[in-house]
Amino acid sequence: MKKLDKKIFLKSQLLTKLGVEHGFFTRNGGISSDEYKSLNCKFNCSDKTENVENNLITVTKLFNSNIKNLTKLIQIHSNKIIIANNSINKIEGDAIISNKKGNLLGVITADCVPILIWEKVNGIVVAIHAGWKGALSGVIENAINSLKKYEAYEFYAAIGPCIRQHNYEIDKKFYDLFVNNNPLNKNYFINSTNKNRFLFDLPKYCYDKLIKCNASEVDDLQIDTYSNPNNFFSCRRAFHNNQKHFGCQISVIKL
Repeated sequence: MKKLDKKIFLKSQLLTKLGVEHGFFTRNGGISSDEYKSLNCKFNCSDKTENVENNLITVTKLFNSNIKNLTKLIQIHSNKIIIANNSINKIEGDAIISNKKGNLLGVITADCVPILIWEKVNGIVVAIHAGWKGALSGVIENAINSLKKYEAYEFYAAIGPCIRQHNYEIDKKFYDLFVNNNPLNKNYFINSTNKNRFLFDLPKYCYDKLIKCNASEVDDLQIDTYSNPNNFFSCRRAFHNNQKHFGCQISVIKL
């Protein structure tokens, strides 16, 4: 496990090398309290709306921008792609795309896979929230397909903090859903120590989809949300700890 030392956000070495403004935010640096401490960026929960708004203002200021330039969706674990429109929690979807200078795209996660993409030829940014449902139903492919209207494109992707295989135990029904979709998906599962249970590698599943979509390079930060409670929210960890509420961290990319 990489030592994070209470950092507010992390960067991909790949996207940084390409000069892309971005950040995979931790749970640190905000004003929320209790289960949402402290940089919770999830609305529609028992955290105060003004806390979430102030946390998002903190995030956008770190990009020398403001909340009016941010697009953040109502995420529904779908394969729906939205063109950035500078609105927050007004449109449902799970991926955002923009070619407009100054736009900030943000997706929230608490175990799901945040993916930030820079398309170099045409100057396009994409942010994807890839939970297992969205990843299985094609949210990554749909996002990349939106680039295919251009004669040429070249994209680079970064996978941020998410739940890792050793903490993602699932049942036989889940396993069958993926293997029936594609027999090769069995490669993303290993047996758990518990009978009829498996461990699923969601980030590798997403990584391979990006490669199949012809990503020039993919950077996986290889950080686990579940096992790092001081730095990341985790839906599964909250459930295992009988916590009724949990927050979400945000991942942001700017054009």
